[in-house]
Amino acid sequence: MKKILLVLGILGVLFTGCSEQKGAKTQKDTKIEEEQSAEKQIVEKYKKYGVDEAYIAPYAKGIDVELITRDKKMSKETFNKVAKEIADQVRKVKNVDIKIGVSYLYQSSEEENSVTVYSGKY
Repeated sequence: MKKILLVLGILGVLFTGCSEQKGAKTQKDTKIEEEQSAEKQIVEKYKKYGVDEAYIAPYAKGIDVELITRDKKMSKETFNKVAKEIADQVRKVKNVDIKIGVSYLYQSSEEENSVTVYSGKY
């Protein structure tokens, strides 16, 4: 009987610990949500320039932002202005002081590969 109670007690502790872990947000989850929110904000703000999708891609040596377009509405001058604004926004969100790579990519459809129109470090 004592063994059964001990096993039930251990299972209860394990179950409680597992359910707490599932309910708790990890730092990684929070960072992913922040990136997705920032990506949505970028698309909303720059949709008028033809930005259909945005991706923030952190990697070991820095951060890149990819702006995907279906119609190439943006001029080089406008891209430079927009890229600087986006780089500043990403630096603020990520709390970093590094150059941010920004690329403007043309992709006629989701099935096609993208082609770089403009890119640079800002």
